[in-house]
Amino acid sequence: MQRDPPPQHSAGRQLRERKKRRYDFDLDVSDDEVSVQPKRAALRRKSSGPPTMRRPRRSGKLATFVNMPLDVLHEIFGHLHPYDLLRLTRTTKDFRRILLHRSSLSTWKATFEDVPNLPECPPEMSEPAWANLAFSPHCHFCLASGIRNVEWKFRVRHSANCEAWAHNQADDRNDELNKLRKERREAIVKKLDELGYRQDIQFLKLGELDRESFVSKPQRLTERVWKNIKPLAITFMDSVRQRRLEAEHTNLVRSRKRHAAEFLKIYKNARLPCIDIFPEPPDFCSFEPVQRILKRPADVTVNVSSFDCLTPVLPDLLKRWREYVQDGIQKVLLNDMTGSIHVAPDLQKFQPPVPGVLRQQTTLATTVFVCAACNGASHFGPLNGLAMFGMDLYDEEDEYMDFDDGFRDIKPLFHPEVMAHPCNTRFALRNEFLYHQLMAFSPRDPSEYLEDCLKARQRFNINRLKMDHQAGKAAACVVKMAGLDPNTATTADMDVLDPRFKCNDCRQYHRVTPPPKSEPSENGLDEHDDDEEDDGDDGEDTSGPVHYAVLSWRQAVKHQCDRHTRGMDPSDMMAPPELVQRPQLDMSNLRLLSPNDHLTTEAKHKEEELMEKVAEIWCCALCRDSMKEPDAPLPFAKLKEHLRRVHKANNPVLNTHYYQHFAAKDLANVSGCVPFLA
Repeated sequence: MQRDPPPQHSAGRQLRERKKRRYDFDLDVSDDEVSVQPKRAALRRKSSGPPTMRRPRRSGKLATFVNMPLDVLHEIFGHLHPYDLLRLTRTTKDFRRILLHRSSLSTWKATFEDVPNLPECPPEMSEPAWANLAFSPHCHFCLASGIRNVEWKFRVRHSANCEAWAHNQADDRNDELNKLRKERREAIVKKLDELGYRQDIQFLKLGELDRESFVSKPQRLTERVWKNIKPLAITFMDSVRQRRLEAEHTNLVRSRKRHAAEFLKIYKNARLPCIDIFPEPPDFCSFEPVQRILKRPADVTVNVSSFDCLTPVLPDLLKRWREYVQDGIQKVLLNDMTGSIHVAPDLQKFQPPVPGVLRQQTTLATTVFVCAACNGASHFGPLNGLAMFGMDLYDEEDEYMDFDDGFRDIKPLFHPEVMAHPCNTRFALRNEFLYHQLMAFSPRDPSEYLEDCLKARQRFNINRLKMDHQAGKAAACVVKMAGLDPNTATTADMDVLDPRFKCNDCRQYHRVTPPPKSEPSENGLDEHDDDEEDDGDDGEDTSGPVHYAVLSWRQAVKHQCDRHTRGMDPSDMMAPPELVQRPQLDMSNLRLLSPNDHLTTEAKHKEEELMEKVAEIWCCALCRDSMKEPDAPLPFAKLKEHLRRVHKANNPVLNTHYYQHFAAKDLANVSGCVPFLA
């Protein structure tokens, strides 16, 4: 009998037949329904060593778990999450055989009932396949792991109910993670509080701690975890403590500015009346010696007397500050010179005047400045046009080249009063509500903040100052009429000469006596009363003497620009720029009065009365440079009421309770201060 040939041998070992893998065909599900997870046995790399060198597989502590009664196993399995039950199915063949058997159907359904709002298993799928489809975090096409976004629309994890359930599950998971983060944050805060960081934790901004990596993890804080993150937490809190100490010192320096402002007020009030410009608290607190006092350590007491040591050096500090202000005014003039050059080659050839000549030019009476912040207030109010957006709207061409001859209201400024113009050190608040809301969350700077005022202090700033060439032309004509040379006459020369001019075109008619009143009749009615009431005289009464406007030289410049400058002709609107006629200044209405003329004497006396009643040139000396200072300067009536109400000063004394602003000559140059005399 012929035997089978013996097995072949190769390279010292005998080849044996590989056992075929066995499958259980008694299950009611297909492989596609169970899982598309790659089989670990197929992906695991084969061992390269000989079979005899492989270690025997040891049984775990739960190896005999499957030997328990099936009813006990199903009772235990019914309390698991469907995804946990699915992963248990994939651990061993024994668990797979038990959990994928038909007898385990009730166990799978029990696990699904514990998942809130989970849609029912589709009829075309088995429960294990439904659990795999709903909870396995991988792509069912490319098997990529970590995929949690479910595309139910393509019936991969399908339908509207499933999308709603998945959305709710995501929200619940998010709430759970947020709860874990909150608990972790509270535990970390408690640990840091025990380490002495309570004040630093209170200093933290909202959400600042939550953004740190050692806090934002959705993981409970155990002692082991705290031991690992403790160095990071301490490093972070040390940096916070450094910031807190710096902020506290900054606030301390800010609060000390109140004493610096009080010292400055005492120093300035001792030198009344104002014959020179002085800095306001923001500039004064920026002086280097003042900064040294303000930045003293926290354990050093700083009060008003702490600044007494500055008295010997303060004149030199003020001199340097005034030079700085003078340089700023010269810069306005220099910028105007270069800004008028429109051709680049001409700009390259431009030679700026030497500083001495430039300074001399700023003092000329024909050098007229104007403030873009407050000019044209009669047209648009204090925040004219787009000034609320921080834009400079004053433009000389726009101011004078109107299509009509309506009255203007320019505010010409002259040297040296221009250096003390209020807008140089004050800025208007565009939104009072927003400003006070910001102040509620940040400490107030005593050197800048003003209570009950729509303005705040700032350091000296010349950005709002412009040159007014049209007013300069009018000033040149006025200076020439006064008998001085426009090329050399300064504002001081004109103030010493103090001429008066009469405008023959601007007059008012005054009645000599009031109109007689008619006697009432016996029935109590006026004899001339008819059914209609007397509305008064519609025409101008010329029965009295004629009063003419009498002007100082500054008022004459403003008056000529406001009332006697012809606007742009509408026919020039379509003309080429080179053919457009410039605004024409008419000086024929103006006549110089003799110093001995009675109108000159009467005008000076009347001007003093009007300045006291109308002009906004008066300031409170008692709350000067403090946060309670009103929107200075004020008319005398308002200032007197302020002194009576706030300071209980019923009989205020000049240069003690109040004083006249340094820029009074410019501030009083308003239409209300022009006297009309016969």
